[in-house]
Amino acid sequence: MSTSLLYHGFGIRGYKYICTRYEKGAMSFAVRQDRFSMRCSE
Repeated sequence: MSTSLLYHGFGIRGYKYICTRYEKGAMSFAVRQDRFSMRCSE
């Protein structure tokens, strides 16, 4: 999996792919936000 697939497949931007976990028939992705794209909610 790549960061590009997160963007094109799921529309997730501004995050870097870390790993994929498979547990009990579910798949979850670990991602990390790029520090340069962090913004205050206000």
